[in-house]
Amino acid sequence: MPPKAEITIVKFKRARSTYVISLILNQKKNLTVDHFISSLVHAINSSGGLRLVELIDTEDKVQVAPEDIELAYPRTKDAPYSNEWIPILDDLAIELTVLNDYDIIGFKFTDDADFMIEQPVYEEEAV
Repeated sequence: MPPKAEITIVKFKRARSTYVISLILNQKKNLTVDHFISSLVHAINSSGGLRLVELIDTEDKVQVAPEDIELAYPRTKDAPYSNEWIPILDDLAIELTVLNDYDIIGFKFTDDADFMIEQPVYEEEAV
C-alpha cells in the first residue's frame, strides 16, 4: 500500500474573500504555479464565482479563468495583513517555499491594481 499523500491546507485571500484549499505538496507535479492557480480557480468557480467589488453587498459574481489570476506570498509570513507582497512568478518560487497549514497566499484578479487583503473583523452580536 503506497503512503498517504501529505495534505497542506492553504488560505488564498483577496480583499475580504478567503478560499481554503487542500493541496498535496509532496508531489513535484503539484509544485507549480499552474496547479496552485487551477486549484484556486476551481474553488472560486465552484463557490459561484468571484465577487469583483468587495465593499458593496452584491451578489454579482464572475467565473474566472487561470489567466485572470496572479498569486503572491506575503513579504513577512507573520504579518500578511501589512499587504507587502512578493509575486509568485514561476514554479521555482513554489518549490523553494515551505508552506504550513493555514499559510496565506494572496491573489488578485486581472482588474485589481495590487494585491490586497483585509484582516477579518468579528463582531459579537448582542443577544
